[in-house]
Amino acid sequence: MTDGGNRDAMRRFRRSERGLSEIVGTLMLVVIVVTAATLLAAFVATYQQQLQTEQAFTHDQSLESLKVLGLITALNKSRTAFENINFTLASEYINPSTVLGVSIDNVPLKSFWWENLANHTWQETTLGASLSLAPEQEIFVSTNTSLGNDSFLSTPPLPNEYLKFDVYTVLQNDFSRVFLPPVALSVVTNLTLSPSNWATLLDGSESFQPGGNASIVDWNWSVVSFALPGVPAYFVGEEAEVSPAFATGVHYWVNLTVTNSDGLLGTARLVATGGP
Repeated sequence: MTDGGNRDAMRRFRRSERGLSEIVGTLMLVVIVVTAATLLAAFVATYQQQLQTEQAFTHDQSLESLKVLGLITALNKSRTAFENINFTLASEYINPSTVLGVSIDNVPLKSFWWENLANHTWQETTLGASLSLAPEQEIFVSTNTSLGNDSFLSTPPLPNEYLKFDVYTVLQNDFSRVFLPPVALSVVTNLTLSPSNWATLLDGSESFQPGGNASIVDWNWSVVSFALPGVPAYFVGEEAEVSPAFATGVHYWVNLTVTNSDGLLGTARLVATGGP
């Protein structure tokens, strides 16, 4: 083949090679575009699905409603500690609610018994186990704080402190309610009944219940004086008349304990001096 023929063949080969490269490049570009579009579509679909799931979760979370409706407590004989703490838990949700835990004063309950108020069946729930409430269901929750059968992970609350309930659900809600103790206020007044007859009045009528969730139901007085025999003395009632009266010039320690309808206590102490 002549040199001219060789040059023509080379030119044709280069043109063919350039054409093939353009076709391959176009095909690769199409593949890249299609792959990118597919990945983008999958990402968008996944994102939309995740967004819908989050929106559904947020919607369900916003509708969930659990309430601690009532509190019933029992005190030991010395009225220094709870023997048990009971309350009613109600669900107002249109779907079942799942309770993951309950705490009182930020101390989780390690176990509690609950009664289904619809059929009066009892069941125990322990820490780590879930509790399902049907829509509009009410259950009665019972804890035992007596020695040897403690429901709390640490020290139980005291009767003269507020009780803060927290109920945690699988929807990451925390429903709280605080029960406040009463406030005890005492006044000691020496009453002159006649020139030779006088008495001492113990007045706890100014005691009050903050928050309006309960009312004071009991007033218990104790009077202590180390200067006289026969004391301490005990009285009950919003007002108590002490006769014979406090002795002139003698100091008395007057203690008032008020109890509200939730079984919580308020205490007050003052020093009074006897005399007309």
